[in-house]
Amino acid sequence: MGSILNFVSLDNSFNNHSFFPNTDDVLKENLVSRTIKFKKDDFGLDGPFKNFSYTLDGQLSNENNLIYFEYESLLDFYKNNFSTLKKILDYTSIYDEYFKNKKLKILFSCFFEASDISFENFKNDIIEVLTQYDRKFTDLIFVDCNFNYIEKYSNYFYFDLFKKLIPNLNEKNIKENDLGYISEFPNTNEIDNYLDKKYHFLCFNNSPRIQRIYLLFYLKTKKLLDKFNFSFLQNIPNSIIFPEKNFLNLSTEKINELNKIIPLEIDTDVKKRGFDFYPVDTYDKNIYYNSYFHICTETCFLEKNITYFTEKIHKPLIGLQPFIVISTPFYLENLKKMGFKTFDKIFDESYDKIIDNEKRLIKIFDLIDEVCTWDLETCKKKYKSVLDICIYNHNHIKNLHINFPFLEVNLFQDINEKFKNI
Repeated sequence: MGSILNFVSLDNSFNNHSFFPNTDDVLKENLVSRTIKFKKDDFGLDGPFKNFSYTLDGQLSNENNLIYFEYESLLDFYKNNFSTLKKILDYTSIYDEYFKNKKLKILFSCFFEASDISFENFKNDIIEVLTQYDRKFTDLIFVDCNFNYIEKYSNYFYFDLFKKLIPNLNEKNIKENDLGYISEFPNTNEIDNYLDKKYHFLCFNNSPRIQRIYLLFYLKTKKLLDKFNFSFLQNIPNSIIFPEKNFLNLSTEKINELNKIIPLEIDTDVKKRGFDFYPVDTYDKNIYYNSYFHICTETCFLEKNITYFTEKIHKPLIGLQPFIVISTPFYLENLKKMGFKTFDKIFDESYDKIIDNEKRLIKIFDLIDEVCTWDLETCKKKYKSVLDICIYNHNHIKNLHINFPFLEVNLFQDINEKFKNI
């Protein structure tokens, strides 16, 4: 029987239970290990962490010990010349023998965001600091939601936010959501009854990110919005910073013109409910039955070193829709690694391999232009030709929901199993 993973609390903080990071508490300078906020019951006979142990006030066990901190991004480490990391290394110098005997590691975790870094460069920078403390890079463990580095580094663990955010597909358990209705998912058994649709594309947008602003401006300028069931909920601030190559020449005047048509709404009522709603359980199946294809405007676009899957790609996967994704390069390639299929049979997906942001977006816009020239009968034929892929993706995401275990427990089991070999 292997060792038990033991969580080491530096500040006896088990009474304040909140497993996930609070961005206000990210890597506080006071060396408090914020992530040890479990309840004692979590480690009981019926608790999710029943196969783990914990010790208080910096006490270590003879097992695999883990001191656990939170961060918002790996970029946080660079602040003030690695000052926080240096303080942590100073503080933990009393455990030299445990580090040398591979009985203690320090974990830095992020369960909600993906860090936009070159991990190899990050590793080299961190090693420079660690060398001053006679520490090895493998004395540290990192958890992050950036898919790019999965299985590339022994001490990097990918937290699958994609799976974490899959909605409850058992419709009997679904309650009224924040938008005031009960979600219903498109059904593979009835999809043949909804092959005649009104719109070419469905596209959801809440917060005004650069790629979404460009898309709205482009569609408005090209007079293509009538081809879309399109939402854009929040006004665009004039303070928004565009990339150096603002290739659409968006100006304050043009932004003001866009704001005159915002909000564009599909299933929301921002005057009544505001912008703050949980998007993971907002599924009105009739919205999906009314559009042939889907434009997924992901969270990340300008970032250079990131693949970040969020609930946004769940929408077309569950919704039985072929999709075009506006995101970082190789997003589709990485999505396929998760077992999903894409739609190069009807769409030119070469945009996925274009590194340059402007060229990638122009390629996507050209593709949207092309699809918008199809009449609805052509859209129907194209849709039917890939309906088997839509059904496959729908079933695959349902199987992920059924088959994956409690992700946090699974993650720490994986860390424990690899602890000595990291």
